[in-house]
Amino acid sequence: MLPLEKLTMFVTVARLENVSRAARVLHISQSPLSRQLRAFEDAVGVELFTRERKRLRLTPAGRALLVEATGLLEASAGVERRVRAVASGARHVTVGYVAGAVYAGALTRDLERLRRRSPATTVELRTMRSMDQARALELGAIDVAYTYAPTPAGAGTLVAQEPFMVAAPREPRGAPARRLLTSMPLVTLPESTSARAQAELLAACARIGVVPKIGIEATDPAVVLALVGAGLGVALVQAGLRAYAPRSVRFLRLPAAFGLDVKIYRLARNDELV
Repeated sequence: MLPLEKLTMFVTVARLENVSRAARVLHISQSPLSRQLRAFEDAVGVELFTRERKRLRLTPAGRALLVEATGLLEASAGVERRVRAVASGARHVTVGYVAGAVYAGALTRDLERLRRRSPATTVELRTMRSMDQARALELGAIDVAYTYAPTPAGAGTLVAQEPFMVAAPREPRGAPARRLLTSMPLVTLPESTSARAQAELLAACARIGVVPKIGIEATDPAVVLALVGAGLGVALVQAGLRAYAPRSVRFLRLPAAFGLDVKIYRLARNDELV
């Protein structure tokens, strides 16, 4: 078993990619840290870094360990917070969520209900990808997850569902959704961020006879709407984003054949938490 202090050392070095900077953060000398890092790699049994002059780069095994180690450290911190909360007679809930849970109203609705039922409960929110939330929930790093999909085993409660719409510049007016998707660049998520989501959107476009040309990739919905409002393209977004859009953006309904909705699922280690 790897001690948490060794995992903390590894995560710090991995994020800074430099032993001397990591040593300053950890308040130890550089030479002892270098020795500890080598000993840690020996204990794990694989090479975690490649050394390039003064910079360290993670190997594939190192990147995998960074994900797991980060989750374990977050889980440990969560346990400490919950124990202190219990000791003080209070309660602490850590919630992971995707942006769509906010725009669909599912997250705020549940938090309002929790606040009415248990006003002394403190809540920590963490924006996370769906796949990362499932792992964090398993490790105990979060207590509740709001994701775009249930677990592979089908666990999760559907708490929101809303259609996709075309977000388009306010001018020119009159063009239908199909024509806009064909004539203007599509602002969408990077394929590297969510290849499955992008593939599903393009397949839905194909069902209505449209093959959009991807023009700009962006992960932040606010940035997507700003780009659309500036006339740089159109976007396929969940209907809930209408409440957050600038005046320079208008929304058009899609044909029924599009057949794709945004779904939000809630997963919890203890249903009493929400």
